[in-house]
Amino acid sequence: MAKRKTKKKSGPWQGFSFGKAKKTKARGRGKKAAKTSSGSLRAILVTFAVTLVLAGIAAGFMWLESYVGTAELAGGKSGPLELINPPSWISEELYSAILSAAGGETFALDKHKAHEVAQNLSTLPWVYSIRVRTSNNAVRVTAKYRKPVAMVRQGKEKYCIDEKMVVLGYLATSKLAVIEVKGFSRKEKLKSGDSWKSDDISAAVKLLRVLGNMDEIASADKPLLNEIASVDVSNLGGRRSSRQSHIILNAKDGTEIFWGAEPSRSERYMEPTDAEKITALYDFYKTNGTVQGKVKYIELRQP
Repeated sequence: MAKRKTKKKSGPWQGFSFGKAKKTKARGRGKKAAKTSSGSLRAILVTFAVTLVLAGIAAGFMWLESYVGTAELAGGKSGPLELINPPSWISEELYSAILSAAGGETFALDKHKAHEVAQNLSTLPWVYSIRVRTSNNAVRVTAKYRKPVAMVRQGKEKYCIDEKMVVLGYLATSKLAVIEVKGFSRKEKLKSGDSWKSDDISAAVKLLRVLGNMDEIASADKPLLNEIASVDVSNLGGRRSSRQSHIILNAKDGTEIFWGAEPSRSERYMEPTDAEKITALYDFYKTNGTVQGKVKYIELRQP
């Protein structure tokens, strides 16, 4: 017997059934909800990642802007390095060292080159707080400079020491009196850029700063420090002899100036104050016009 064909129902419910099919539909909704939830989570993560990247890029540009700037892009042009307001004591040797560290004498006038120059200069301890900008005709460098006050020898090497005890590679400074320090106790190998923590070098630098300030005030046209060859701190604190001067200034002709205890500690050893010592030394210098060739030594430890 031939089977009777069942006529398909038509209408709004076509393709849907009830019973078991309903359960399948529920599972389908669950899968769809899970898929939607997974997609939402992925979107949130992507958005979060993009936000972090953009924030990082923004922070990077903020850092870069504090380091490098561009006054006006000059496409395809090149120009020299220009130091903005360098100190009056800058020497040709230091200027040459800056050019060498920067990477040459002529530079492309664009932001990328400004960034490169700034990074290169950061390796030279003589300058810090560096800012580099390009203009239509030059790469302009604004920086702070470390002013050397002392010089030390270690083996065959020489190093300058600045006012804040930073070790600098040696450069000639014809416009400054940079005095050699002798008798310091450090044995470790010195490295340019290091901060030197040492009582004897600190004492020498303090004294040289005091005398340098006095020269600017009372003897700018003929600084007393120009006649000083070295500072001997080998007996600092009386470590070799309690009777000998703790610090001795040696004039270029060999005349010794017995300064005594390091600055700010004179009264502890029953010596005149620093102000009294300075007054006595500069009175002698003004009266004689020099500290050389007049006496065998100058005693500042007695009232």
